[in-house]
Amino acid sequence: MIAWNGPNDGCYGWIRRRVEQATTIATFHAHDLDAILSTPQCTRIIVAVRNRLDYPWQLVRRLEQQSQVLPWALLVDNWWDGARRTGIGNPGHIIWPWYRWWEGWFPWLYPERCIASHNTAQLFSPVHAPIDTQRAIGFNQSTTQQQVSSKRFSMTSEKPLLIFAGCSTTAESWRECAKLVGLQTRVFRSPEAWLEMSMKSDAAHTGCLLIDDSAYLDAPVQQQVNRMNEDIQAIVAQYPNCPLVIAANMPRWSDWNLWSSSGACEIIAKPAYGVPLCQFLNSTFQTDAAVEVE
Repeated sequence: MIAWNGPNDGCYGWIRRRVEQATTIATFHAHDLDAILSTPQCTRIIVAVRNRLDYPWQLVRRLEQQSQVLPWALLVDNWWDGARRTGIGNPGHIIWPWYRWWEGWFPWLYPERCIASHNTAQLFSPVHAPIDTQRAIGFNQSTTQQQVSSKRFSMTSEKPLLIFAGCSTTAESWRECAKLVGLQTRVFRSPEAWLEMSMKSDAAHTGCLLIDDSAYLDAPVQQQVNRMNEDIQAIVAQYPNCPLVIAANMPRWSDWNLWSSSGACEIIAKPAYGVPLCQFLNSTFQTDAAVEVE
């Protein structure tokens, strides 16, 4: 069992549901450390922290002193994006925001299901959003009961990954990820360009689509989120069977709420190396050459 301490709403509830639905391990709500340590079935501890002023200094000190066997980590919202300005400093322990599922929470919770290469990050350039841009499958904010589908989709060289990215370096990084799991790719500068082309019929032969936020660099910052959402709606309306992944620079929970309610199925946060996309593809799809697991 996994002990949960802290809020359950919003992005915190989203992570808790992912934890519960991706495994048979249940979570239980614990109000204090004594309740956690007195539960012999407990295997991990997640402490959700709503904002900087709620940082649990005393609980963290007790965990450092008394919980040397049980792995534990702090779950935070976007307030941690400005961690250097919080006054907390280097925490000296694991702390991840809600959007770091595939390169943070997933390998911490399920190391046996992770891609084998501990040097995988060295294979790729960092995937950064340019400075001027500001669900496993089925895990969609608008999905009834927010159930995670257990279905593994088939993705082969005949069903490539379509990448929409305005930055060629970023597009190449995502292509390298796809190659690692045996997938072909096609790259377009924007969803609008693809939707307007005659090749949009290729959607019938597409395994997955990835929209990188660099596709909207020509738009003012405040318009980028809405333009991406319009493209998500257009793609989902015409091609509802194509899983749609978003790659965005430190995404806000409100943005993900908007995109997922329009049909996006997964969020991958930047800046990042290629590992999150590899984890997602390897865990969700049946491919010609899946990445080995340890």
